[in-house]
Parts: sequence; C-alpha cells; structure tokens
Amino acid sequence: MAQEYDKIVKENILPSITTLLQKTIGVQIVKFEVVFPELTYTVDKEADFILLATDTQGIQKLYHIEFQVKNDSSMLARMLVYYALLYHIYRVPVEQVLFFMGDSKKSTMETELPLEHGVYKYNIFVLRNFSYKEFVSSNIPEVVLMGLLADFEGENKEKVVTTILEKLRSITKSDLLLMRHYKQAQMLGKLRKLNSIISNLSKNMLSEIFEPLELEEEPVYLLGEVRGEARGEARGEARGEARGEARGEARGEARGEARGEAKGEARGKTEMVHAMFAQNLDLSLIATIASMSLPAIQEMHKAWQNKKG
Repeated sequence: MAQEYDKIVKENILPSITTLLQKTIGVQIVKFEVVFPELTYTVDKEADFILLATDTQGIQKLYHIEFQVKNDSSMLARMLVYYALLYHIYRVPVEQVLFFMGDSKKSTMETELPLEHGVYKYNIFVLRNFSYKEFVSSNIPEVVLMGLLADFEGENKEKVVTTILEKLRSITKSDLLLMRHYKQAQMLGKLRKLNSIISNLSKNMLSEIFEPLELEEEPVYLLGEVRGEARGEARGEARGEARGEARGEARGEARGEARGEAKGEARGKTEMVHAMFAQNLDLSLIATIASMSLPAIQEMHKAWQNKKG
C-alpha cells in the first residue's frame, strides 16, 4: 500500500472490516481480535491486518487482510510467505483477502501459484466493482467513506460525493469528528481524482457550521488561519500606509500578515484542542485531528485541567 495512504486506511479499516468481509467472502464474524504475531522470518513489509476471528458457526479462522493502491508484481510471493508463517504460528485455517483501491476495475496481480500437490491462492476484490450505494447505506462513517472508492454507476461525480458527505454529516455525532471524516475523505478522494470536488463541497458544508468564518482546504485546522490572516493583513496594510511608501507598505503588510497568521493559527488550534478536551475525546484522536504529537497533547491536557480547576 502506498505509504501516504497507509495511515488513513488503518484509521478507518477496523470499524468497516467485518462489513467488507461479509460483502466479499460472505463470512459473518461475531467476534475478533487484532493480533500482532512475531514473525521469526524477516519480511520486507508488515501485514496490514491480521484478525483471529470466530464466525456465526463458531469456527475460528485467521483472516489476513491487505490493501493495495497500486499493482505489485511481488504480491503473490509475499502472500504465500505470510500464509506459511501465520499457519505455523497459529495452526488454524488462514484466509487471505486483498482489497485493491486503485482507480481501475481490474487488478493485474497474480492470485494463484500451481504447486506439486495442489494450488496456493488468495482472494482479490477490487472496490471499484462494488456499488457506492452498498457503502452509503451503512451507518458506520468508516464504511461510508469507502464509497468514495467504489463504482459510481455512471452517476455525476459531484452528486455522488455530495450524497456521501451528507450521509457522513447525518451519522457523525460531533462537528470535530465530522471535520476529521471530511479530511479523510479528501485523502481517499485523491485516489479517484476527487479531492478538489470533496474540498469544495466539504468547505461549503462546514461553513454552515462555523459561519461566518471561511475554511481553508484542510478543514481540520479550524479557523485560526483565517482570523490570523485577516488581522495580519489589516495590521500590515495600516502600517504600510502610515509609512507612505509602496515598499514599506508591502513589507509591513507581509510581516503583519505572517505574524498575524502564525498567532491566529496557534490560537485557533489551541481553542480547537480545548474544545475537544471539553468533549472528553480520546487524547490519541485529538493528536491525530490537530496534527500534534501525543506528548504535546498530554501536556496541553494537563495544563488545561489545572487551569480548569
């Protein structure tokens, strides 16, 4: 999986993984745990997801799940190595599924290897071969997001994206989480060249929540940038005009804008983080949304609690 999409997929896959498995291989999982086996054989890439799961018949099986953005000619060999190592460790049936997220309805990766006494094979499912409606019908935001990678069935792209974003808005419990989902939608949308459509639509939808401020392309930064830029520009313009020189005006405006933007962004981010503290959101989630390290968030939380009481 391309590195830039690794994080976004791993953030969203666990809530949607049982849905994907049911839609593709028909298994209904009643319980599972994510396992992290220590592979004694060194592989060049860790497996994306490994689930030790039990289905409705009480059968326990290991599900090895991979996500690929691009075709990989070495995938068959890699999957075979994973299969052997996982069976060696757990001694239970292993089923392997690869979900192809590329902008194509066909994968060129090999899935079968003839052996002397049989055939090794794994499953590939191309998300573009599933209707986006199958995902939009869910009430789980992470599943709905997968609709961006599915088949739009010839419908207008903007119409489909609007449907997906509106569904996210209707089922997401907080505005902060909605901003996070919209940011994730922009990242996934790049795989289908939808990021500009998603950016414009999400800004319009979020502006209804945060009027009268305007949103930048990355909505998660809230609106300190907008305030800072406006204040900085006004300050810089005033100073420049006071000097009465075009050069002084330009320099004053630029410096004022930069300082104002920086201060405004920092203030805006602090306000956003404090708002999330007040909603008792998980600190790891807050760190992800604010694009800050967990230790920094923990330090801010401690100071916020002390100030609060």
